[in-house]
Amino acid sequence: MSRYTPHGNAGHRPQGRKYKQALEMARNRLVIAGILFVFILFGVGGRLIFMGLSNEGGEPLFVHDAVRSQFHQGRSDIVDRNGVVLATTVTTSSLYANAKKVLDAEIAAKMLAQALPGYSKAKLLKKLKSNRRFIWLARHLTPKQRDRIMHLGIPGVRFRKDFKRLYPHGPLVSHVVGLTNIDNVGIAGLEKSNEQFLLTEGKQLDLSLDVRVQHAIADELKKGMQEFNATGAAAIVMDLQTSEVLGMVSLPDYNPNKNVKLDSDGYFNRATVGMYEMGSTFKILNTAMALESGTITLATKYDTSEDIKIGRFSISDYRANHGVINVAQVFVHSSNKGSVKMALDVGTEGQQDFMQKVGCLTRCNIEVPEKGQPIIPRHWREANTMTISYGYGLAVSPLHLLNSVASVVGDGCRKEATLIKLKEGEKRRPCDRVVQSSVAHKMRQLLRLVVVQGTSKKANVPGYFVAAKTGTRNMLESSGAYNKNRVSTTFVGLIGESVENPRYIVVALLEDPKGLKKTFGFTAAGWNVAPIGGRILGRVAPILGLQPNLKILNEGFDPFLQSIDFSKKKK
Repeated sequence: MSRYTPHGNAGHRPQGRKYKQALEMARNRLVIAGILFVFILFGVGGRLIFMGLSNEGGEPLFVHDAVRSQFHQGRSDIVDRNGVVLATTVTTSSLYANAKKVLDAEIAAKMLAQALPGYSKAKLLKKLKSNRRFIWLARHLTPKQRDRIMHLGIPGVRFRKDFKRLYPHGPLVSHVVGLTNIDNVGIAGLEKSNEQFLLTEGKQLDLSLDVRVQHAIADELKKGMQEFNATGAAAIVMDLQTSEVLGMVSLPDYNPNKNVKLDSDGYFNRATVGMYEMGSTFKILNTAMALESGTITLATKYDTSEDIKIGRFSISDYRANHGVINVAQVFVHSSNKGSVKMALDVGTEGQQDFMQKVGCLTRCNIEVPEKGQPIIPRHWREANTMTISYGYGLAVSPLHLLNSVASVVGDGCRKEATLIKLKEGEKRRPCDRVVQSSVAHKMRQLLRLVVVQGTSKKANVPGYFVAAKTGTRNMLESSGAYNKNRVSTTFVGLIGESVENPRYIVVALLEDPKGLKKTFGFTAAGWNVAPIGGRILGRVAPILGLQPNLKILNEGFDPFLQSIDFSKKKK
């Protein structure tokens, strides 16, 4: 047995030290490799972040890109009450360039100008020489244009997926739906006022409009505008029960699928922004006001034999002297003098309060952003009270007229037109009473008598209860004086099955219509806008399922009104 000595294990300890050193070295290398890997990872991440911010080869990002990222999810459709698409989004290709990578800007600009007719070579060249990493060259290319440019193979020029708003009905609903700009951001109409909803809700926007009604209104307005050589026109149809607007047209209009100048005449919405003195249609409000105040009854009489003096001016009636007549005759004959005396009995303060109550002194509460402020007398004196009674001195939009008349001839509750379809089971707003239901019933009877006996005979629709009133006013010149040879004409009409059940109301307006041979040169509303309004009512009633009433249409009339003689007394 050998004896153990320290020297017997002499080589073992140096080998252990080497092993530990090797192990430590490997461990250090792993740590260094790990650190390098982390640095590389951060470097790549940083590069990706940098590329995302500078978006080399893509569009630069701005603060509003948070909204645009939602837009890339898709801008919701806008549809009519029956689900017909009025606005939708389609995918397109747009052309951009990284000017730093364009080898020869001159050649590239020349080739692109040839491939894109209508694009200026000079403008393209300026963009390609800008030395910017991203610059738009052309937006929303057609497939043919994209194919043509792709085959050119120009370095630094690329395509990007883009989105474009499409309006299948073109100008038909332009003033209601509005439009978006080239970046698909709403700039007018419901596209603008409902921007957030269309981008974030993920649901279609259901309008109260019926595209069939819209077609009928537009067609009749265009024909009437052309026939009477008018400079503009507007009309609105509303459901009296729900306050839903079923059609709204303003002419001239514009095509939102094309480039639109927002200061053009076609962009101006006469239905909601245009302010007009409404002539004798204001006598509806004046009479309802006087009946509601209790200062008159239908049997109250006024002497209209003498003109009324206001300073050096006088108020007279149109082509007739009616003498002493009752309120019903004042209304049916459209007597200015009788209307003035009714308003004076109510008083200036009472008139102001009533006009405020029916919404004629403030902007309308409707969903489009384009809505005008009524033009109100700076100092509302007795003279203003007199002229406002027959439709001069207070200018409102056709929408104001629609809301206010609907309020006093429907159920007597305040009406505010809406362009958004009521949801199933959704309750109507609580009644904000303007006049008693009995007053509204009297007003419908008076309006029916205007169709049967007065100036709106051309608006009658056989088989339906139609009640209406017309208004004619001289147009103001830039000098501030009224031009007796130029007028704007207005029509307000109801249609339903009976005097107890009016269903729809229309307001129509013609701007500067001309006299024709068949109208004997006359330009009064009864000759031009009344038949247009009647044809609109006659077309939309069956579309909306309104059944003709073959019974006597004067059922439910006050016996007193049925006994009145409405024959005119000539001067």
